Amino acid sequence: MKLALIAFALVILPAVLGQTGEVYPCKTDVASVRGVSLSQEPRVNVQCGVANQMSSRIVAGSVVTPNEFPWMAFLRVNFWSGDSAMCGGTVIDGRWILTAAHCTFGAVSITVILGAHDITVNSSDANRQEFTSRKWVVHPSWSYGDVENDIAIVELPVAAVLSEYVRPACLPYADDPNQLGNPVTLLGWGNYSSTPDSGFSTYLRKTLTTVISSAGTTGQCQQQSGVGSFSGDKIICSDGSQGRRFCYGDDGGPMNFYDSYWGTYSVVGIAWIGDKSNDCQNSRLPNIYTRVSYYVNWIYNNTDIVPTPRPVTTTTTTTTTTRPTTTTQTSTTTTTPTPTTTTQTTTTTTTPTPTPTSYPSGFDCKGKPNGVYPNPWNDCSRTFFYCSNEYAYEYVCPDAGTVFNEALCECDYTTNVAGCWDEVKR
Repeated sequence: MKLALIAFALVILPAVLGQTGEVYPCKTDVASVRGVSLSQEPRVNVQCGVANQMSSRIVAGSVVTPNEFPWMAFLRVNFWSGDSAMCGGTVIDGRWILTAAHCTFGAVSITVILGAHDITVNSSDANRQEFTSRKWVVHPSWSYGDVENDIAIVELPVAAVLSEYVRPACLPYADDPNQLGNPVTLLGWGNYSSTPDSGFSTYLRKTLTTVISSAGTTGQCQQQSGVGSFSGDKIICSDGSQGRRFCYGDDGGPMNFYDSYWGTYSVVGIAWIGDKSNDCQNSRLPNIYTRVSYYVNWIYNNTDIVPTPRPVTTTTTTTTTTRPTTTTQTSTTTTTPTPTTTTQTTTTTTTPTPTPTSYPSGFDCKGKPNGVYPNPWNDCSRTFFYCSNEYAYEYVCPDAGTVFNEALCECDYTTNVAGCWDEVKR
């Protein structure tokens, strides 16, 4: 009976610890994991938000250096009628593109082009990757025309090959400040000219602007934009004067903030509906973007991209108190009390400063036997990993409503997975 219980325990454990502490896979053959697509590329752990060339000066509407912003995605949105529209997007992971919810409205498929500078059909871009996606997630609180909650994530059918030409932008911290007055860079292939029927830009363009107040529901942005009331917690705005505007076709593209301490960019905003008028560049209206920091937990719940915790700085406070020396004199005795010194030290516990990456810590197969391993960061996850000769390959349960069941070492419905009982994935 004891032997039977031990055997049962070994079957249900997702990984087995050896005598020296090493972890073994729950299965050795990834092909035996039911319902898994085998066409995925290995996940590459790269630093997010690193631009390929920094410009010392940005003129409104200037063409960027090719692949300067390797997280920029071009989206061609395809409809049943055969018509199409264009939007921008942001690579936030090898499999996920961040964009606006309204960019997906009515779509039957979305063509995603990464590593592109020239988006024409005859482009000579050597590093572009093209995907056709039919899977995306729209924020459940968004309705067409809404300013708030205009956010969606597009899932690529296979993971993009990450390199210096295609890499993710960093996500902001969930508790980022309002960034009032900070310089930000807007990107897109949208209409940049006031000339009628001039069309979209062939090449990716950028403009530098500054964050303005959208505090509460009556900030500067709400007063000047003329689109009604909205919450500044969910919306970030920037100055649109002097041609510093995003326009039609730039929808869904990123507002990028450069962190000089890390030397990286984070995507702090997603472009709302672009102005179709010929007067877009001269309108001086604010640029309205979805504030990404408000939605990082929603992104995590749908992609397993874990929010990065804000680094905590060590603070040590030392207080020294010295009692003054006093002299007491009587007719026969002089007494000098001993000075008293009190030292109080307070130390703040620190959290190690993380290195910004597309995954807070990429799954490491070094020293691990070949085989299948669960996602170590989440007990209710669609993703799992396969180690082969110390290379890590990421897999995703492809069927809707399924996650990786560590006990069975295969994809299963959330109702059968203990880790999902407290948190059901949308």
